[in-house]
Amino acid sequence: TRPSLIDYIKKESKHKGINLALAMAIIKTESSWKLDSIRCEKNYEQRWQTLVSKTGCAEETDCEEKITDANGKECHKIAASYGLMQIMYPTALDLGFKGNSDKLLTRENFKLGITYLKHMLNTFRDLKDSLAAYNAGKDSVNKAKRCGQEFEEYYQCLPNPHITSQYVMKVIMYQQIYE
Repeated sequence: TRPSLIDYIKKESKHKGINLALAMAIIKTESSWKLDSIRCEKNYEQRWQTLVSKTGCAEETDCEEKITDANGKECHKIAASYGLMQIMYPTALDLGFKGNSDKLLTRENFKLGITYLKHMLNTFRDLKDSLAAYNAGKDSVNKAKRCGQEFEEYYQCLPNPHITSQYVMKVIMYQQIYE
């Protein structure tokens, strides 16, 4: 139910020291507040075998089973992003998640997402850089920074520069609305 979900988001955001408006802006941008949101990630589906060997799977079905997202795209479960914060299974494992990908459609998704966001903010110490890393990946941002230190200088060196740029600007716009 929405009110208790909002209370949970407030509590977890405060616990992690994350601005509530920023957390809500990411949810709005990532999933439009749909707890059960699943999105197949094209770039990861192309390398799902690498993801399997790199991360392993809690259950064999997470490696082999396919799902279909809201847009009708089919992908392996390990190559999808899940829930309010659109967390990918390999990212969840890196954050200490235990369980299969179906558990990523629960409130635990927000807790993982807010932990990951906090890690990006601590790593990059800049909102735009942190949001770019949340969207495109930390390694992608670090590589792109060879083109310049400021987001406006390096974003064109990201794998999907326009998608990431739009993402960053959208989150910032929603954050301002929620504040």
